[in-house]
Formats: sequence, structure tokens, C-alpha cells
Amino acid sequence: MRVVHVATGMESGMGGPPRVVAGMTDAMLGGDVALRLLTTLDEGTRACEVKTQSLCIGFPRSRPRFWYSAPALPRGLREYASDATLLHLHEVWSHPQYAAAKFAAKSGIPHILTPHGELGPKHLRHKGPLHHLKKRIYLQTAGRRVVFGAACLHVFTEAEAEGLSSIGYRGPVVIVPNGIELSEFALLPEAEEAHERWPELTGRRVVLYMSRLSPEKGLCRLIPAWKEVVHRQSLSDAMLVLAGPNDRGYGDTVERLIGEHGIGDHVLRIGLVTGQDRLRLLSRADVYTLPSFSEGFSMSLLEAMACGKVAVFTPGCNFPEAEQAGAGICVEPDVGQLRDALVNCLELNDDCRTAMGLAAKMLVQSDYTWDAVAAKLRTVYQCVVDGTDIPRFPQPFIAPRPTTRQAA
Repeated sequence: MRVVHVATGMESGMGGPPRVVAGMTDAMLGGDVALRLLTTLDEGTRACEVKTQSLCIGFPRSRPRFWYSAPALPRGLREYASDATLLHLHEVWSHPQYAAAKFAAKSGIPHILTPHGELGPKHLRHKGPLHHLKKRIYLQTAGRRVVFGAACLHVFTEAEAEGLSSIGYRGPVVIVPNGIELSEFALLPEAEEAHERWPELTGRRVVLYMSRLSPEKGLCRLIPAWKEVVHRQSLSDAMLVLAGPNDRGYGDTVERLIGEHGIGDHVLRIGLVTGQDRLRLLSRADVYTLPSFSEGFSMSLLEAMACGKVAVFTPGCNFPEAEQAGAGICVEPDVGQLRDALVNCLELNDDCRTAMGLAAKMLVQSDYTWDAVAAKLRTVYQCVVDGTDIPRFPQPFIAPRPTTRQAA
């Protein structure tokens, strides 16, 4: 089977989708699926570190930037995907998905789509009525083939699947959550290494936020909640670390909010972190938080839990299993609720913190690895190619055993 993945972009600063695509494709290497990854890149940038680097082909972007247009991509699809069994598209609103869906329809090659949360009602509305209207029009015109022409949609959570009814989608849906590579977090740096890199953290209780600085992430609630946390005498040593790239200038808004609330001494903005620095922060953090209004399925939350971190998150993260497992606290993106949850987690005794951290690790290890994801998606691919019913909750693919005659 030959599968070509098509992604908007693979730069680390683009948040979760590149890491999802990388993990998904890396886990399939060495199996019976031949892979290719087509994406777009700005001049001077490079794809995030993936094992599939040699199979990743980037096409230069042109204007308009928001469309991630790559004039050479259609030719690249003809060159690298003409013999594909299946196309796997990632995200919704950009030129790569439009070009790939158009190519697939013309070539008679089926495609599946992973929206990465971009088709949920909250995501469609989070930038206001005008933006919502534009997306609705796009789904009924240029983007119709991308979504409604897919053999199936692959989503991460039941909530995301249910949200598809808001756009009128009635086709097959498969639910396979994200995964992580456990070996990456098996041996974390000593927490003190973070003090050498960021001396401001020495002697502080640390709450870590590691995601894009973007409006849908709930920072407009987190920052005023943090003001109320650190104004408590018992938590006056606490530090909020904001580790993530500035998305479309929203970092300026975040900086303004920090200044308005007078908590500059209790917030450390360090921008995008990768590699060993990312692991140093995860090792050092006492609590992880993601107060999002809307997520697909957060990679950063999953990674923090794999490191045994107690998490404060919101229903928009679509991860109720974490609270059910006793690995974190889920609250509404409300200032008062965030404040109370953060206070409770920061004031946990060592035994409680250890127990919750262990519950987080066990949950991730049992259900959220890339090997498990890849095996389930292999089942989806086979169903699409064979034209058989596509299961909503696919089980790992098991290749049929050869008969005695075939074996001979």
C-alpha cells in the first residue's frame, strides 16, 4: 500500500499538527505501508525533526501567506502521488488540502482527512461571525471536495466527531486519538538543568503552559486567574512559564494583559522551545495547564502527562479521560475556576502529586502511543482501499495469514 500524506506545513512553530503528522508517519515506517509526505515551507525554514525526513518533500510557499499556497505542489502531486493507493490530508483551510483533494478526485485515488479539530463548532466561531461565514462559504465551494469528498474523516475525540453534524457532514467518521513516542520522555533531564537555562525559576513553584500564544488557547482567562493565584501569600513564589510561539501577533496581547494585571514578576515568556529545552521545562514544572476554549486533541497536554505532571485543563481540550483517571483537574475556562484548580494543584502534598503523576503516566502508556495509532489507522486505510465498512473505533490491523498453498 502506498500512502501519501499532505500537510500544510511541518515547521515546529506551527504547533501540534506537524508533530502529529511526524509521529503518525514515523510509526508506520518499516511496515507494509510505503510513505511519502508532501508539505509547504517558507524560504529558509525546515521541517521539524522526523524519521521520515528523507521522505518529506517541501514546496516553496508564495503569497497569500494565510493560504499557504505552493504553486509547485500540483506538479509535485503528479510526480510523487500518481501511483498512490491513498492520500491522507491534514487540516482543512489551506491550498495543500485543496490541491490534493482536486488531484485525488481527478486521479480516482481515495483520500481521507484529519481536520485536527478545525471543523468543530467552537473552532469555526472563535474568530467571530465574519470569519465563521467565510469558512461556511468555503466548505460549500472550494473546500467541499476536501471535506465531503473524503472517504472518511479521522478525528481525535468523540466530541470532535459529534461536532461534524454542525457542517452537515454525514459520511464515515473514525475516532483514533493522538499518540506520543514514549521513549522521548523515558529519561528526563534533572530539574536543576532548567535553573541553569532560566535562573528565574530557581526556588519557585512552576506552572507551565506550552502551546501557541493564540486567542483560542484561553490565555485571556489564565492571566487574570494567575494574578489571583500569586496574590495569595502562600503562593507568592509561584511562576507561570509561557512557552510557545507568537501566533499572528497575539503575543502582544498577552504581554499587554500581563502588564495590566501587574504580574510581570510572576510570568516568564520564553517563546518556542524544542529539543532538550522542552524536556528541561517539562521536568521542572510542578503543574501543567492548558485553558483552551477549543482544541483538537492537545499534544502538549499528552506529553506533560507522559512526564507525570498534574494538569489543569478545560473541556475544550476534549480529554475527560484524564480527569476520570485521576491525572488532572478539568474546569471551565473561567477565571475563578482556573484560579481554584491551580491553587489546589500547587498546594498538593508530595504523596498526592506523585499518585496523580503516576496515573497520568499509566493512562498515556496504555492508550496513547504512536504505535497504537498507526496500527488502527492501517485498519482504516485497508477498509478504504477494499471498499468495506469503516469502523468508528478501529482496532489494530492484523495482516491475514497466508494459506498453506500461499506459504509454499
